[in-house]
Amino acid sequence: MDYDLFINLFKYKATEDNNPLENYLTELFVYFFKILIAQKNKKLLELFNIPFCENDLEKISIETQREYWIEEKERYARPDIQITIGNNVYFIEAKVDSELNQYGDIDQIQLYELIKLPSPQKNKGVRTLTKYEINTKSIIFDSENHKVFWRQIYKLIKECEFNTDKILKENFLRFLEENNMNKKERLDIPENGLKNFYALYDFLYENLLNFAVKNSYTRNAIVFEGNKDYFGFN
Repeated sequence: MDYDLFINLFKYKATEDNNPLENYLTELFVYFFKILIAQKNKKLLELFNIPFCENDLEKISIETQREYWIEEKERYARPDIQITIGNNVYFIEAKVDSELNQYGDIDQIQLYELIKLPSPQKNKGVRTLTKYEINTKSIIFDSENHKVFWRQIYKLIKECEFNTDKILKENFLRFLEENNMNKKERLDIPENGLKNFYALYDFLYENLLNFAVKNSYTRNAIVFEGNKDYFGFN
């Protein structure tokens, strides 16, 4: 049996001017999230480092695209996913190929951190669900524990039992595969390619250094950073 249902359905939603992959995928993901919660499966909550008690599993609320007015920034915030457990509210921003939106001096994560909820609810921060590494200017965001990648979702969903939803599960996995979100992409770099990388590194560093000096920064202002998911200059 071919598991291309979600792939074929998505073709009808995409146009030349609009490719709503992120919203479409978010809704699919939340559907499976709700199934796991109904089955009292805690793995997704644990993956996103969302604290909970066993009794919480019966009263978790999961919503998408809920809108909030941020008075101090005079704009709306619309987190992709909102998870409410008792009085604690957690937001998840889902990305595929796009970067975080920027709003003047703050980014999308910082905007969501400004959401004020009616008492006694509390904004407990933001998690991200992305295909690639993304970075925020937030000093509150826990970059070690609150970042999740779609490839992790693929692995978790594949390992879980979905009883009567087995066919939908296979379609979802196939959709993630079709969009290259089932595993981390690997690069096969030949010797000449590696030399080109070092040449690019030197070129970027030299130009950024010149920019820093011209703008009265010290040479130490340009820092090369990286981990298992990304590398670049700050």
